Amino acid sequence: MPVRKSHKLGSLMVISAIAAAALCALPAAGALAVDAPTTFSSSPEVLAATPSGTLAATPWETTSAVNQNGDPVALTDPAVANFVGWAYYKTDGTFTMYNLDDSPKMQGDWTVSADGTSRTLVAKNAAGEVLFTRVVPITVLTDAEFTYRVIPDAANPGVYYDIVHTPTTHTEPGTVSPSAILAATPWETTGAVNQNGDPVALTDPAVANFVGWAYYKTDGTFTMYNLDDTPKMQGDWTVSADGKSRTLVAKNAAGEVLFTRVVPITVLTDQEFTYRVIPDAATPGVYYDIIHTPTTHAEPTTPPVVIPPKKDYVARTVPVFADTPVSHKFYKEIDWMHFMEYSTGWRQAAGKPVYKPKDKLERAAMAAFIYRMEAPKNYEAPKVSPFADVKPGDPFYKEIAWMFEKGYATGWAEPSGKPTYRPKNKLSREAMAAFIYRLEAPRNYQAPTSSPLADMKPGMKFYKEISWMYSEKLTTGNKVGSAKEYWPKDELSREAMAAFIFRLVNDYRK
Repeated sequence: MPVRKSHKLGSLMVISAIAAAALCALPAAGALAVDAPTTFSSSPEVLAATPSGTLAATPWETTSAVNQNGDPVALTDPAVANFVGWAYYKTDGTFTMYNLDDSPKMQGDWTVSADGTSRTLVAKNAAGEVLFTRVVPITVLTDAEFTYRVIPDAANPGVYYDIVHTPTTHTEPGTVSPSAILAATPWETTGAVNQNGDPVALTDPAVANFVGWAYYKTDGTFTMYNLDDTPKMQGDWTVSADGKSRTLVAKNAAGEVLFTRVVPITVLTDQEFTYRVIPDAATPGVYYDIIHTPTTHAEPTTPPVVIPPKKDYVARTVPVFADTPVSHKFYKEIDWMHFMEYSTGWRQAAGKPVYKPKDKLERAAMAAFIYRMEAPKNYEAPKVSPFADVKPGDPFYKEIAWMFEKGYATGWAEPSGKPTYRPKNKLSREAMAAFIYRLEAPRNYQAPTSSPLADMKPGMKFYKEISWMYSEKLTTGNKVGSAKEYWPKDELSREAMAAFIFRLVNDYRK
């Protein structure tokens, strides 16, 4: 193959339009939530129209390979895989290379012979120590193609592979902050896969809640919409400096925090943003990767969801429930539940409704309490139930389906493959702790190695969730002698549930 030497000098380090937009749009240092990106000199050194100038004029991507017979060789073939990736030849004589997944590959110094027939790499470690030197013959060097030849065995030069590269606009990894990448474009949910890599329909209840349009602003705020342009949520956002996690702080129109959600990021480039949803922290091996790609979809003009601020509560002196007098141990908590419209009680043939404080709480009622507390707007339950024992039209079907979609309730695995929710089962105190823990998703909580509750110990089911409840004073435990116990297997009473929710909203969330 003849050497074609067309030494047209392209623009130095073509940066992708998306990344460039991020660099231009970001505010000065100190702006909320967005890390300041690395900046580049506005007057880079310009080389003459030489072979070196051609190689330094653009980033390069390995796009194909052929053997000595001209047959295509897959880039995953062991014979060529080590030479595949992104390459950035700098005008100061240094280079950096990355694998196609953006992981670092090597760095060091580079030169091209004056006649453009060979390239030399001197690979170095972070301390500048030489690791190895590699010289390869160049077969093509133009502004549209850079191909060099790899001869695995010098004693057998008739066996070789030509590694073909073409110009790319792929931004060098690490030169733009993760926050800048996320803020550079609107994103659309375009796919989802489970832990096995199997595609999951975006209408599947397990992922449907995470589907839509997302707009991450450079001022650290965000807005999200469903794919039909109806409002979804708003608030503040951050991405960790290493680009491995994204945090959302959802807020209502009054600026009050509704919830905080942290998810691990598995991919963040200018072409893809994927994060992982783990429905049950106790089973991290079951998860869904939610895939987003850049979109030109204009942000809907419909204002975001307006959730009224919390009502100012003052305990009423006249009970609203016939069976809960002012002297009741949990009168304030039960009265507040009615005031907030979380519980209406049971109507009687005559007189006031009753709350039935000593009755044990059913799992269906728990779903209703949490649904009303979170007040999801415009939620439509799926036509196909996620649970085998709850169907459309059943009492609290909408609330239970929503609990599943949010990852708050996973149910029981069944041989049929479809879980059951068991809505009529009484709710245990340990299950209640699990529901509340998933609802709040506390960040980086580590359960103590020594339990504060005499009947709980590390390794027990829901130990982490119950320990968190106790540490946040959402439960005070039950005093037994000089110790405190949680009684995890006990069925939860409706009065105790009122107390838990009251503390959650009025103490923990404030």
